[in-house]
Amino acid sequence: MRSVFTIVFLILNLFMMKESLAFSIEANDYNLFPDHTETETWNAHIQSTYVTTYKGHFSDPYDGTNSLLNKGDISRSYTGTVTGYLGVHLWEGGEYYVNPEAFVGIPFSGLHGLGGLPNGELQKGAEIPAIYYLARSYIRQTINLGGDTTHLHDMPNQISSNVSTERIQLTYGVFSLLDYFDNNTLSHDPRTQFLNWTIMTGAAYDFAADMRGYTYGCLVEYFKNDWVLRAAHVAMPKVPDEINL
Repeated sequence: MRSVFTIVFLILNLFMMKESLAFSIEANDYNLFPDHTETETWNAHIQSTYVTTYKGHFSDPYDGTNSLLNKGDISRSYTGTVTGYLGVHLWEGGEYYVNPEAFVGIPFSGLHGLGGLPNGELQKGAEIPAIYYLARSYIRQTINLGGDTTHLHDMPNQISSNVSTERIQLTYGVFSLLDYFDNNTLSHDPRTQFLNWTIMTGAAYDFAADMRGYTYGCLVEYFKNDWVLRAAHVAMPKVPDEINL
């Protein structure tokens, strides 16, 4: 299904910005063995996305400091992101996850002039040369309360394990709110789904995060069969779209 979504948002960008190319690689094997029920002590995954967008000339009878420029601007915008997903089992129900990440990118007109950025990865800013940082680093504790046993398959930021259908999960550290809230399967992550920034979340009010999309705090989740109740207390940016929380 991921290849289908890649084709869809590629076509959307062809209409929006003259020409665009998007390429994504996600290395994992958790869908190859759906009946696999063994647990593991650690796992490792890697995911990389490269998006490039071209802009041609257009009529601009006027422009200002916040305009998308026709002249004096670059003709190609791009982003490249590589993220490692490392997880380790610590103790009964305890897990630690860390995601080192590298990002490089340059936007049109200094991120000005577009109400909805056609490349949602540009929320991470403009960085040349590439920068390196920890995107996520958190501890998760699972408390099983009872019910049937279900298996969680190996995937990025999820070690293969067996848990009960009624359980509490506690998470503390650095993560993204989009990992847990507004988890839309069609327009949630510009790396593997639709690219436009305005349909990643509510465009009118941004989620609590730094300019790269991450924050720190605590999360409580209560699972009951097919239902889950979540509550989080996280840091807000001191200035919107800035790195300091």
